[in-house]
Amino acid sequence: LDQNWTCDPGVIKFGGYYYVGYTTTADTRGVDNDVCVARSKKPDGPFQKWTGSGWGICPAPLVEYTGNPEYFGCGEPSFVLMGDTLYIYYTWADETGAATRVATADATDENWPATIRFCGECIPPKNGGDSADVKYVDACGRFVAVFTEKRFSDDSYVAVWESFDGLSFRQSGFVKANTAKKLHNCGISGRADGHIGKDDPVSLS
Repeated sequence: LDQNWTCDPGVIKFGGYYYVGYTTTADTRGVDNDVCVARSKKPDGPFQKWTGSGWGICPAPLVEYTGNPEYFGCGEPSFVLMGDTLYIYYTWADETGAATRVATADATDENWPATIRFCGECIPPKNGGDSADVKYVDACGRFVAVFTEKRFSDDSYVAVWESFDGLSFRQSGFVKANTAKKLHNCGISGRADGHIGKDDPVSLS
């Protein structure tokens, strides 16, 4: 499944493991992508991949794309841990456009990918946007998502969306000042559990 390449990683740590979600494809054209996940006790590995029933060598999708295989598919994961619940955000891009979808899983279960519950679209198809990076801002009591609008253009900028429940987002602002032209993927820094604390330094890249 991931023999051609992997990209767009999202990382979270809980239960003694670093988990890396990533975009992967068996199609050399870079379409029909899926989301896979691997884990390790150390940030530099060695890693075990989710196999569909446990952790081992042969990967199975955490999120499997079921749409038109001629389009990007799904990928670009981002994670937030809220208590015992893991929130999983990912791009779903087909002929209708690129949207962000969300799923949840039971973080207390060592085989949490087997508990995944798909919750649908949380950010609708965007204006040429791509991969949303989501964090939970403790001081504000809300989830914040950032992603690029009008990507790869001279008019590109960073969109900011927010949510109180992590399942439904609304647009709350944008960043246009002091940004470069032709932006694409963007991200926001946070803690190992996907949170941003009150006094944490934050960088947007």
